[in-house]
Amino acid sequence: MWKDTSDGRFSTKPAWQLVRAGSTLQAYCCIIWCPIISQTISFFCWRLWHGLMQVDVIIQKRIRAHMASWCQCCSEIETIQHVFINSPVAHQVWQHFSSIFGIPLKVGEMLQHRFQTWRFSGQFVRSDHIRTIILLLVLWFIWTARNYAKHRRIGMEPSRIIWWVHHTISLLHTGKLFQLVHWRGDLDLAPHFGITLISSTPTPLLWFIGVSRRLDLPRSIPMDAPGMDLQVAGVLSEITLDIVSRPSLLATKTYLFWR
Repeated sequence: MWKDTSDGRFSTKPAWQLVRAGSTLQAYCCIIWCPIISQTISFFCWRLWHGLMQVDVIIQKRIRAHMASWCQCCSEIETIQHVFINSPVAHQVWQHFSSIFGIPLKVGEMLQHRFQTWRFSGQFVRSDHIRTIILLLVLWFIWTARNYAKHRRIGMEPSRIIWWVHHTISLLHTGKLFQLVHWRGDLDLAPHFGITLISSTPTPLLWFIGVSRRLDLPRSIPMDAPGMDLQVAGVLSEITLDIVSRPSLLATKTYLFWR
């Protein structure tokens, strides 16, 4: 249970890591806590995941009193499930972005299942992937539109929520917070948001034999550097110019410059 330490001391941290529900915590934390968007949005989604949003039904349970309850876009009772998933406004917003990314839209899907559907909708989706960001932004702006309708008497419109999401994605791109890895697998969908992404191609490295007839290869670049792509043809002998090493063997020993 306790790992070896250099000073021979033990702590309760390894035991706690063993007994706590780590897998359950990681399952939704890897969706909610996105390093690109504001932590306010991530904290909002954390509250939403745990059912802590101040919708009418939850307020009624807390104050133990009956009060009129209706959604801001229709006559249905205001619940978390209805506001974010089942309401006509939310359904149109989800339908718009689901059609862009080709994600099946299930009618009546539970909120937690909607998280999981988007999280595992692609091979390269992770916490800072564009699909995860879209998921969090849609939920955030649905709630924003609901508050505008309730407190400012501004009607909930699907087109306004969709515009907010598109505009935020454009701002993130303008602020250079996006990298190609955040759009991995969905580079061709960037034009839907008014974004043009150019995939870099590796520049060939030319080897020249100097006066000393030595080939000095770069050795200071880590192989796992972002954007690094090895293209190795072989090692040439200093004198005879014969190939003395295979590319497959050289790839584990030699690094190339990226320009």
